[in-house]
Amino acid sequence: MSFAGDAIGHWSHLFPLGEANISHVNLSECPLRTRARIVDPAVSDKYLLRFQELGIRPGADFTAVNRSLISGVVINIGGTRIAVDRGSARKMEVEIL
Repeated sequence: MSFAGDAIGHWSHLFPLGEANISHVNLSECPLRTRARIVDPAVSDKYLLRFQELGIRPGADFTAVNRSLISGVVINIGGTRIAVDRGSARKMEVEIL
């Protein structure tokens, strides 16, 4: 008896196979005051280490707290607010939770 097969069959009406259940957008499109997770920071190697030091890495949960058309997006990661410039925010892929 396979419990995994039974579980998939039981929940298939909630999570149909072949349909995307995850909403991916770039950071500049992330709704304010919504929890999200970084999927791909998509920054150049020149800035990658600094982003990782700030906590901006794949799998990190955050909340977008402010947005400006000129300067970018302010995110809250673990109680720390970090400003991400507009160019980086447009490249960074995030998942809405």
